[in-house]
Amino acid sequence: MPVELGVMVGIVEDQYQFILHHRVMQQEVDVDVAVLMIQETKQRFPALSSCSFDQGFHSPSNQRE
Repeated sequence: MPVELGVMVGIVEDQYQFILHHRVMQQEVDVDVAVLMIQETKQRFPALSSCSFDQGFHSPSNQRE
């Protein structure tokens, strides 16, 4: 992924690459926002039934949630 401004952004997309939710992460990292981003996305899109992440979002507590 190209870096232009040096600001991390998390994006939740559907299967057609429509952006459902985003989060600008200042002083946060992927693993800290994974569960929160999905909870916020599910509030807007209750039919969301599954999601996948890259390894940067993984932690044992995120897996349980």
